[in-house]
Amino acid sequence: MIVVVETNFIIELVLQQEQSRACETIVELCSAVNDVQMIVPAFAVAEAGMLLERRTGERRKLIQNDLPRHARELGRSRPLHRVEEILEELRAELGQAELAEASRWLEFELRKSGAQTNVLFVSRDDSAFKTPLVGKQLKALGCTYVNSFENALSRVRTHLQL
Repeated sequence: MIVVVETNFIIELVLQQEQSRACETIVELCSAVNDVQMIVPAFAVAEAGMLLERRTGERRKLIQNDLPRHARELGRSRPLHRVEEILEELRAELGQAELAEASRWLEFELRKSGAQTNVLFVSRDDSAFKTPLVGKQLKALGCTYVNSFENALSRVRTHLQL
């Protein structure tokens, strides 16, 4: 059996959302049983990486700019002083969550890239896939972006001759 997963699977796993335990079990089974193989399209990994990076940026803005500003303002009011403490606790929790997510993302990338060799990601859509961010994600996974089918065919033929 081949199990093909996509972006939402990766996000579910990395962010440990509601069905993440099922995702973890699927990964474990695919790693342990020769009869079941998981396929993760490179575009799904790149897309998940971009989504996680965007969320991290939004969270950093919240942690570094928005929460401290609001905490200072609220802390000046005696009735709302406890809110300042709660916001500081929230800031610390969000920071810890970011570190944990980054660790799970790295673990996912290493698991996938370690299993892949000579991986080509083929698409003629340069506007979507030939960006520095996507290129970085694909490279981290040991993937080479190829923007023409003829070029991909040539690379496959060269590989088979080795």
